[in-house]
Amino acid sequence: MIQIAPVISSQGIPYAVRAGLAFFTATLVLPILQSRGYPVPTGYIDFFLLLTAEVIIGLIIGFYLVMIFMLFELIAQMFSIQMGFAAAEMFDPLTNSESALVGQFLNLGAFFIFLQTFGLQKLFLIGVEGSFLHLNASTFLFSPESLSQTMIQAMAMTFGQALLMALPIIGALFMLSVTMGLMAKAAPQMNLLMVGFPIQISLGLFMLIITIPALFNLFSSILDRTWEVIGSIILGMR
Repeated sequence: MIQIAPVISSQGIPYAVRAGLAFFTATLVLPILQSRGYPVPTGYIDFFLLLTAEVIIGLIIGFYLVMIFMLFELIAQMFSIQMGFAAAEMFDPLTNSESALVGQFLNLGAFFIFLQTFGLQKLFLIGVEGSFLHLNASTFLFSPESLSQTMIQAMAMTFGQALLMALPIIGALFMLSVTMGLMAKAAPQMNLLMVGFPIQISLGLFMLIITIPALFNLFSSILDRTWEVIGSIILGMR
C-alpha cells in the first residue's frame, strides 16, 4: 500500500525511506494487533498465505486511492483536448508520468486537499490498522468476485465523477465550437482558424478559473466518500 498510495509513492521519496516507513509502521502496529488477539501463523505455508493476502489488501486500498486521484488526470485530458492543449504535456513528478499542463495544476491541488483532510492519517488508521483488525485476509484472498467487484466499482465511479466534474467546461467549449462552425458557414471569408483558437483557449481558462473551487470541493467530498467505501469494504469482508 505504501508503495502505490498517493503522495507516499512519489518518485521524489526514495525506496529506502518508504521501506523504513513500512518497517516503522509494522513496528507500531504489531503490539496493538497482538494485544487484540490477531492470529500470527506459525507454519511457513500459513504465513505465506497470510502475507500474500495482506499484500493484496494493501494493493487494493492503494489502487482505490490512486483511481480517485486519476479523476483530475481524466478531467485534465478532457480539458486539454477541448482547449487545444492535447499535445502540451510534460513530466509530472507527483504522478511519475507525462501529463497535461492543466493536469499538473489540478494534481497539485488534489494532493494539497489530500493532506489538508488528514489523508495520510486516515491511510494508516483505516488502511493499515483497520485492515488487520477487521478484515479477514483469507476470506479476501479467496473471494475473486469481491476483488473484481471492487475494481469495477472504483473504475466506474472514477469515470463517472470525472465526466460530471468536466461537463461544465466541456459543454461551454462544445457550444463555442458549434458557434464557430455556424459562423464559418455564415461568413466563409472570415479566418476563423486564427480567431477561434485564442477565443477557445481564453474561454477554457476562464471556465477553469470559475469552476476550480467547485472542483476542489467536489473532490474533497469524493475523498471523504472514498474512506467510507474502504471502511465498508473492510467491515463487509470480516
